[in-house]
Amino acid sequence: MNSPIVSKNVKRLFEYSNKYKRQIFNIYLLSFFSYLLFVANPFILRYLIDNVITVGRFSLILPVMIIYLAIIIGQFFIGFTTDYYLNVYQIDVTKKEQIVLYNKIQKVPFLSYDKTFLGDFLTRIVSDINEISNFLVLTKPSIYLNLLQLALILTVLFLFSWQLSVVVLATIPFYYLILTKCSKSFQKSSSEERQEYSKVMETLREKIEGINTVKILTKESFFHQKVSEKTENWESSMKKYIWNFLKLDQGISLIISITTPLILGVGGYLMMSNILTMGTLLAFYQFSTWLFVPLKTISEQLAQLQRADTLSQRFFEILDLPEEESDGILPFPKDSNIEYNNVSFTYKDELVLKDIYGHLFVLVYE
Repeated sequence: MNSPIVSKNVKRLFEYSNKYKRQIFNIYLLSFFSYLLFVANPFILRYLIDNVITVGRFSLILPVMIIYLAIIIGQFFIGFTTDYYLNVYQIDVTKKEQIVLYNKIQKVPFLSYDKTFLGDFLTRIVSDINEISNFLVLTKPSIYLNLLQLALILTVLFLFSWQLSVVVLATIPFYYLILTKCSKSFQKSSSEERQEYSKVMETLREKIEGINTVKILTKESFFHQKVSEKTENWESSMKKYIWNFLKLDQGISLIISITTPLILGVGGYLMMSNILTMGTLLAFYQFSTWLFVPLKTISEQLAQLQRADTLSQRFFEILDLPEEESDGILPFPKDSNIEYNNVSFTYKDELVLKDIYGHLFVLVYE
């Protein structure tokens, strides 16, 4: 039985990602240094307020500020470097997997092409593979790293104030509630959007390849209508996908907004009761806002796993296709004269050619 979040297809995709272990290791390494500076941030802020500004130790303001700025600048440069290499890795994986799929299609028997539209193949190689590459090198590390970041933030928050930490933790079940409510409709709309987009790609390929015939037969209006119908269907499915995604995204944003006045209200009461210092409250508030970053990212990643189920299925459908047993090498035909008479052709129940006759002379260059 599959997990409702991590399906059999997604598990297989994660296993497939083992071929990119080096890139994934580098992501963990860069994130480790970033987290060291990240955790030091609230302690420096609390020390600056409670042990320097509040007690009037003016001689320490400059050195503490320099340390604080050094930490922030260090986070910036490490974050910039990490983001750069994340994008580089994704581009590199996209390139490699496009070649993998193309090489696979070259080996597929002609019979399989009759079962799958070429436009659908193009969608999988050009469009789907961008998202697949994201899952291959970023999704699993992102989930693990955000869980680690979440644990670090909660540890620091409990060290500052267990009372305020309980207030923050009380909001977390709503994340799971929103995820479970939205994931099913999100997955369904994602699958429909990919299918409709494939149909658009296929119909565009057909019409563009036959554009000269369309012009000769003055069928521009007819095929314009056919293309418009496909694009309108895709537009409708894309709107449903965006609607379901925004329900998840904005629901989480609402919880974040509600939590802010709760922290300040309870924290203000604790400070007036001499349970918290001003520095602790400000450091807790400043650092607690980061709690929702990994929570939101994890929720989005888990929701994206629903879309990954559709994408990975389409990805492995190509890799699982049978391959030609022979080389498939046929000799070139000799020069020949082809005659045809009373030829008619129907395309999708519409008669487009009727009683055509003529001849062709085919000259083959070796």
